[in-house]
Amino acid sequence: MQLKDTAFRNSQHLLTEEWLGVSYSKHGKTCLLPGLGFRNDIIIPGASLRWYTSQPDHVLNSYETFLELNQAGYTTGDVNVIRNPWQGDLVRTQMLSLIEPIVADLDDELKVSIDEKFGMDEKDWREIDLYEMVRIVIARGSSRFTVGIPLCRDESYLRRTIDYIDNTILGGLLIGILPRPIRPLFGAFFRILTTLHLRSIRNSLIPLFHSHLSLLQTSPGPEEPCDHLQMMLRYAAANFPSEINLTNFTARISVSNTGSLYQASIAITNALFNILDSDAEYSTIDALREEAATTLVDHNDIWTKATAAQMIKMDSVCRETLRLHAFANRSVFKKVVANGLVTEDGITLPKGAMLSLLAQPAQTDPDVFEAPLKFDPFRFSLAREAIAVAASQNSQSPIFSTGLDSNKGLSNGPPTHPLGKLPLDSTSAINLPFAHGQHACPGRFIVDFEMKIVLAYLLINYDIEVVKREKPWREWATEASMLVKGGK
Repeated sequence: MQLKDTAFRNSQHLLTEEWLGVSYSKHGKTCLLPGLGFRNDIIIPGASLRWYTSQPDHVLNSYETFLELNQAGYTTGDVNVIRNPWQGDLVRTQMLSLIEPIVADLDDELKVSIDEKFGMDEKDWREIDLYEMVRIVIARGSSRFTVGIPLCRDESYLRRTIDYIDNTILGGLLIGILPRPIRPLFGAFFRILTTLHLRSIRNSLIPLFHSHLSLLQTSPGPEEPCDHLQMMLRYAAANFPSEINLTNFTARISVSNTGSLYQASIAITNALFNILDSDAEYSTIDALREEAATTLVDHNDIWTKATAAQMIKMDSVCRETLRLHAFANRSVFKKVVANGLVTEDGITLPKGAMLSLLAQPAQTDPDVFEAPLKFDPFRFSLAREAIAVAASQNSQSPIFSTGLDSNKGLSNGPPTHPLGKLPLDSTSAINLPFAHGQHACPGRFIVDFEMKIVLAYLLINYDIEVVKREKPWREWATEASMLVKGGK
């Protein structure tokens, strides 16, 4: 039992450079490995990333993979919201054009929430469970965009939303490791929980849904709410009128929240832990505090794309956090849904196979990153500064002379780029927390703002110290990096 338990909790180590990274994936070889739930998973090498992400959905399908990974039939309430996730496409196609007014509301809500949850006492210290506090702050901020005021400040609604997310994550893991014949028995329990959570969320949405629905009788005007719910209603009215019902919209909003709240909450908590741990060596807090304060003065305390882009040290801390402590060991999941697909190295992929890339080994590759397992808060900002200096001198930057060819990449390995070239919300073969390609996380631009707004506001307005650390901040459970509860 001990051997099995250790393997289960530390399977991330099985996918490191020694076993797969060097022998297979890093050298351009497709390989098969046993996966959870009595299935076999196929690992696509990073060198094939462009080929892999260019395959159309009728050949390699991301959504079918999410059905399996999340056990959506038991944990979402409606599998159609995964198979046809048009609510997520709206984030990609419409939200980005409205990013700055959305970020203004996000900034307002996050600051109000932080002050309420972290307190305003300037004399006495307050002890908090960091992850739980960050979760409720992010739930409020994200809900400001999703459903607006006042529902985003309804504690009952926020708690039920978080309960739904926890149920989805836990159910996907526990049901997924079981043999298929007995999944329905165990899945029935999670389906009951899902139904109860969605019923509670639905009840909270009733008045808001009907008030927004009435606005469809007129053309959009300047007073129309700029929230995700209203965007969804307008889009559904034009494209999926049969889906305009409260039950369907409750499921779609809840699924959207699962992606946005979970990723952002874990990322911000990990970033804060990393900032505290690295402060003694790098003076991380002072450097970030000074950069944030100066940048906000330059931009009249208004968050815009330019504000976020100017905070290159903050961006570096966030990206370094996701490089080392992203939620999953693998990324860019797809399922083979057509016959006869052959990889670039000549392997025929069977229909129904689950595919993915190894993200953690790629992001900790010693041929790309110096001291790859060390958290270096300014790894990427120093690289960007070096590139800027080199450009101003019209000469070659030292960062290009690292033994890498930035155009060709490693031999038989993933294509690389200068470490400082791309920001947090970019994606590449060595930056996969948000996946890559046409199905890369559409909400990553909001996560970028959420991380920087929260970190900047906390560091400028609060002093933070660790008061309780009985065990490491995080540990691997199968292939997921999980925060250990109780970090204060």
